[in-house]
Amino acid sequence: MIWFTSIQKTGGTALREAIRIKNDFKIRFFDHGYVYDPWESKEKEDKYWNNLNFKSPANISRDYNPLNTIISVIRNPFDIFVSYFLHSNKDGWGMVNRLHNLHTFDQFVDYYLSPDKEWHLPPMKHSMFSFIYNKQGKLISDLCYKLENPAKIETLLAGLRIPPMGFSNKTILKDDYRRYYKTQQIDALNKVWKRDLDYFKYTFE
Repeated sequence: MIWFTSIQKTGGTALREAIRIKNDFKIRFFDHGYVYDPWESKEKEDKYWNNLNFKSPANISRDYNPLNTIISVIRNPFDIFVSYFLHSNKDGWGMVNRLHNLHTFDQFVDYYLSPDKEWHLPPMKHSMFSFIYNKQGKLISDLCYKLENPAKIETLLAGLRIPPMGFSNKTILKDDYRRYYKTQQIDALNKVWKRDLDYFKYTFE
């Protein structure tokens, strides 16, 4: 069994549709979710997820089998972060801006970096790739493909006889992510995301 995991703002909508068209029970798609409970209480889960009527649960542990092959598509965290903020006409991905009353990118960054502020998905405060780690912080993906190299992704999909991705859910308002950041924000996020940046060989540029 092959499972594709979904990291926010990495072409998941297009990949889900391509796998649906393939219609092979041995190739599945994990919608956004963790293989453990990311909140400390049911009240937090309801506030930040269930009450917002998202299509899939945030805890997908019942479907997860570590013996399956897990494949993920990743993307530069600095690029993801801007799309995270701008998603859905600035409601933010997962309604983050609405939930935390954030209106500007500076507010978004400051709130995210503040240690005493509660983020709607707590594991995301440490990694933009938090969906592909277990509760102990171990990577669950067997293979990771970078969105910046679409040719490799399409080669993988072709080998599995999955139709090409169409990228039907791009963030409309977004241009070059680098123009959104201030130097001190880059420095602070480099520290927060150091593990991912080093392991997956990403930099701000």
